[in-house]
Amino acid sequence: MKRILFLILFGCLWSLGGTAQVISTRLTVGDTLQTHILETVNGDRFVGRVTKIENTTVYFLFKEKIELEYGFSEIKALTVAGEETEGIKGANGEERREELERRRREPADITGTQDVTFMPSAFILGRGKKEYRNTMIFYNQFTFGFGDNVEAGFDFMPLIAVNIFAGRLKAGFSVNKKIHLGAGISTYGILFNDTGLGSGNSSVEGFTYGYGVMTFGSRDKFFNLGIGHTVGYNPDTGGALIINPGTSLRLGNRWKLTADLLFTGSASEFDFYSFGAAWFNGRHRFDFGMVSIRNKRNTNFGAVAVPVPFARYARTF
Repeated sequence: MKRILFLILFGCLWSLGGTAQVISTRLTVGDTLQTHILETVNGDRFVGRVTKIENTTVYFLFKEKIELEYGFSEIKALTVAGEETEGIKGANGEERREELERRRREPADITGTQDVTFMPSAFILGRGKKEYRNTMIFYNQFTFGFGDNVEAGFDFMPLIAVNIFAGRLKAGFSVNKKIHLGAGISTYGILFNDTGLGSGNSSVEGFTYGYGVMTFGSRDKFFNLGIGHTVGYNPDTGGALIINPGTSLRLGNRWKLTADLLFTGSASEFDFYSFGAAWFNGRHRFDFGMVSIRNKRNTNFGAVAVPVPFARYARTF
């Protein structure tokens, strides 16, 4: 409906004004997976997305943090990124190279879940959005956006001796542009298979993790603070308090740096540390970095272990 109203309003303006405006029929207002390009009659050009339309005013989010307002009469064209390539198929080689190079220099949209290594942020995937993530080939995650404030997902890691599976639910909202709050619950099951070397029986263990999280900043740059508690399937296992600060910082058009710490309560033997980077281009994201584990009880060890590399790929649909 938003798209239809958008096109009708622009069509009326075009007819009355007699100007040669270019409006993409693919443009969807508020779609976080689309990158929109706004060109003004004064020759300015902005890359971002149309967030809403009120009366004859278009609200355009530039660089994920600057909201611009333009009247219909000030706009020359509104298109969806990628259509420029279609429009230059008939151009000569030099023009095509210049256009593609210009597109490569533009900031890519930050889409998908914005988790750090260990803790989810308060940002929500988005209504109708889906994401697949794979860590170190074996660990698979699927996330679905059921609304503007709710997402859910499931994980699984199939191995010969051990299978891990999980269910996740998270809700979040923005207090303002800089403060975001979220809460969630995840339950993890670990199936130990009989491989012929043990007792001959399979067993299931696991835990449930409830948490709250505060995220300060934007998707480009934020600080994350999560606090939660685990409860084991086995009542004798007990639980552990989890405190997880982390941060993410955008560098340039397609790079981010991430780092976080996961401190566990006295019931656990280990704390975890991570530092990494991510390359993204809108729908695709590649994360890589190092995770270290500190044994809190072994005084002979007593320090951060040798870092273990990790790699992860995410695809947003």
